[in-house]
Amino acid sequence: MELPSLDELNNKIKAQQPKKITALERSDSGRAMRYGVDLLSGVAVGFVAGFYLDRWLETKPIFMLIGIILGMGAGFLNVFRANQRYIAELEADEEKVHFVKEKLDNQTKKQ
Repeated sequence: MELPSLDELNNKIKAQQPKKITALERSDSGRAMRYGVDLLSGVAVGFVAGFYLDRWLETKPIFMLIGIILGMGAGFLNVFRANQRYIAELEADEEKVHFVKEKLDNQTKKQ
């Protein structure tokens, strides 16, 4: 019995791997959900940290308000960073699409 070659095994492995989803194929609702969770989690962490600092130091709402404000800032920063990554992925996908279209156009012109 002959063993399969490494190329055959590699092709089988690649066929079983899930396809990478590009930024163009992702849903807008998923991205909106992530942005909402980023904002909410920042505010929640700030609130909880401020609440317990206030209880520990016996200084009602000062640290809780500061925590909420800092949490909002952290949440907005997280949303901004996520959006920048999304824009970079979109631009990379557009460059790939443009490259493939040019290549196809050149091939059709040669024929």
